[in-house]
Amino acid sequence: MTKIKQASRTLLLALVVSASASVQSVSASALQARQGELVEGLIAARRAAATESADAAPSDVAAAERYAAYLPSNYSPERSWPVLIVMDPRGRAAAAAEIFRPAAERFGYLVLSSESTRSDLPAEIADPNEPALRALLETAETQYGAQPDRIYLAGFSGTSRFAWMAGEALPDRIAGVIGVGGALPGPWSEWSRVGFSYFGAAGRHDFNHREMRELDELLDGVLPHRFLFFPGVHQWLRPQDAEQALGWMELEAMRRELAPKRAALVETLLRERLEAAEIAEREARLFETFEILLAVLEDFEGLSDAAVLEPVRARASRLATDDRVTRANLEVASAVEVETNYRERVGAVVRRIAYEASPPTAAELARELDLTHLRKLADGDSIAADSARRQLEIAYVHMAIMTPPGLLAQKAPRRAALSLELATMVFPDRPLSWLRLAEARALASAKKAAIEALAKAVELGFTNADYLRTHEGLSALRTEKGFQKLVELAEAAGE
Repeated sequence: MTKIKQASRTLLLALVVSASASVQSVSASALQARQGELVEGLIAARRAAATESADAAPSDVAAAERYAAYLPSNYSPERSWPVLIVMDPRGRAAAAAEIFRPAAERFGYLVLSSESTRSDLPAEIADPNEPALRALLETAETQYGAQPDRIYLAGFSGTSRFAWMAGEALPDRIAGVIGVGGALPGPWSEWSRVGFSYFGAAGRHDFNHREMRELDELLDGVLPHRFLFFPGVHQWLRPQDAEQALGWMELEAMRRELAPKRAALVETLLRERLEAAEIAEREARLFETFEILLAVLEDFEGLSDAAVLEPVRARASRLATDDRVTRANLEVASAVEVETNYRERVGAVVRRIAYEASPPTAAELARELDLTHLRKLADGDSIAADSARRQLEIAYVHMAIMTPPGLLAQKAPRRAALSLELATMVFPDRPLSWLRLAEARALASAKKAAIEALAKAVELGFTNADYLRTHEGLSALRTEKGFQKLVELAEAAGE
């Protein structure tokens, strides 16, 4: 946690302590348990053109857009509904919608998930996200009865940044944004004119974890926001995390008077959050407990009875002075700084690979990036271990994903192969980097080494035999000894 975040939390705790001294003692309302089981709905891929309305025909753009839709079991066209538009960076519409399905059923949201959205496209390809969003906004409003002031966006990685852009461009339509694994689309000075509620999330080992923590700090006192850091890497949040996100959006909708206050729901959500704090405390995860309690005080102030929050204030005040929480706070702040510096080290290595006349070997670059030490440090359960794993993820994404395409475009396959060889040293168990290394070596006419890398990819679980038979990047290897055997092994493993 940085100094700014520390100062804001210190101020909040001061308010906590003063409030706890002045609140009158009254009986707390009984918390209601959640009743009944959620009824599963249906996720179905469909064309927008297949859901024409009697009042309005879809435009050509909306009619052409493919998406997955989820309607809660109590859906009725007789009323308006909050709508969540999900934008996966690879257009995996049904899979992305499924993440939000349980939460949408519980809280009564329609979910529309695009098949067209993308991120990290080459500059010469037109960005599909704006027309995809425009089509789904039209579909939500004309075909499904969207509540016009309760439209929410969810994006991951590049589409998380796009969701922020769209929220700024459409202030009267976008009530909230759920951003996962990707923060702002540019400098804060250019993207600060926003009024939506923001729920940010990232895996604890996500290479973009640092920027999400920095955004959490940046939004303090500026925008209603909540952040969640879950077990995982650079990935969508889990269904239980999605439930937290939409539950928080419900609280914000009540606070902003976009939805009527539902006391029973408020009490249930509060109970669930306090139960999570109790579990964390029992497991001696005190810093996490402290974070949960502070979030509870922020999120439920004005929605829950003051007497109900009084014990929460007392617990937060007690933990604020616990040495273990103080140490963890400092470790988090230190980790952010360490990861910032490490990203600069990775950038320096990338420049050496790309521009030096005689670049170092992969083993030499591995020592520059301290890979052996980081792998040992990452094998643990601590703030320092999480930071080490994120540093490894930063190195991997640059060496395996970001750097090789540019080098291959510049007709430098040997340099691309060097980058990819270094990626296999970061995480030796990932078949994709071995496959890409085989392709780069094949283009560099290092056929024997390419077959060795391909064999490693198959050994680690690559089973797409058709890809091996047809992909252009492997064409130089198809007459090499051992290639056909690898195809057969991949095919057998995939059956």
